[in-house]
Amino acid sequence: MRLLLIILLSMLFCQCTTQESDPQVIINKVLKASGSAVIEKATIAFDFRDRRYSHFKNGGQFIMTRSWEEDTLGQIMDEITNEGFTRTINGIAKEVADTMAVK
Repeated sequence: MRLLLIILLSMLFCQCTTQESDPQVIINKVLKASGSAVIEKATIAFDFRDRRYSHFKNGGQFIMTRSWEEDTLGQIMDEITNEGFTRTINGIAKEVADTMAVK
């Protein structure tokens, strides 16, 4: 019985020591196992605190939006794409001040 236990433990330790040495190989395996290929073409949308958020991804192209309604301004939508950021108010593109430009 003791011999069987020693054999089983040695087999377990032998399997544990065969690790991948390249971190990128490990990361790729984890991403594959997590289903990252599924989100390469994904649509995600949800409502949170009176705002509508959405994310569309198709390979390297993406569109992220945030939209909400304000009493004084109307319908506001922020959109970030591969090309940059835009804000529309009632369907009309508006310039947004870059308050972080001087910092």
